[in-house]
Amino acid sequence: MPSIWTWNLRKFFRQIWVRISLFGLVGVITALLAAFLPPLLPDTLAERLGSSAAETVLNILASSMLTV
Repeated sequence: MPSIWTWNLRKFFRQIWVRISLFGLVGVITALLAAFLPPLLPDTLAERLGSSAAETVLNILASSMLTV
């Protein structure tokens, strides 16, 4: 049987503003990582991935959105 603390914690995290705030926080952290991470990555990584990888992912995403 869950304790009162776990019950209150579950009730807190089920509120919509908490979930929205967490998604926003993850977005800000991702943007900050994107700003500070490129100097640490090797130059060959951009050549290996290239724009074709992003194009493939975007095509799949666009096709799935069209069906919806």
